[in-house]
Amino acid sequence: MTFSIHGTNRPRSHAVADPAQREEEIWLTVTDRFSLRRFLAFAETGRITYPDPLLALLRHKLAVARNACNPAPATLATFGRQVRYRLDNRSLLSEGLLAVGLVKLAGEVPIHSMLGATLLGMSVGQSTSFTGEKGITRKVTLVEVAGSQGRRPTGA
Repeated sequence: MTFSIHGTNRPRSHAVADPAQREEEIWLTVTDRFSLRRFLAFAETGRITYPDPLLALLRHKLAVARNACNPAPATLATFGRQVRYRLDNRSLLSEGLLAVGLVKLAGEVPIHSMLGATLLGMSVGQSTSFTGEKGITRKVTLVEVAGSQGRRPTGA
């Protein structure tokens, strides 16, 4: 399985000059990395079976993502932030809290879904494709990010 996400572990400014490169760059905070490692360790216990493509995507993000500065830029999708996104270039926007919990709660986009795993580390304006749980290829564009839990994107 291959992914088109690349990066480095050297901390850098979040700004990217080349728009083509920006579409593929993924940034993770220290907290995101810790949470991903913790989730993957839990997934390896076998108590709950997660799809192999999901686990492969999360491992790949850990391996290639750039280190985001602290605090994370306001345009970066990190755990605990409210995200607004567009699926398949439709005019309708969806939103939810990017969450690492093992149980999906109303209003959350969990890390254990392909959508949540894909959105994590993206920046506003980035688009990428992913294969959903039903095997359908979808395109997601991150439209807006709100700073903290309970705060909604403007215009919601």
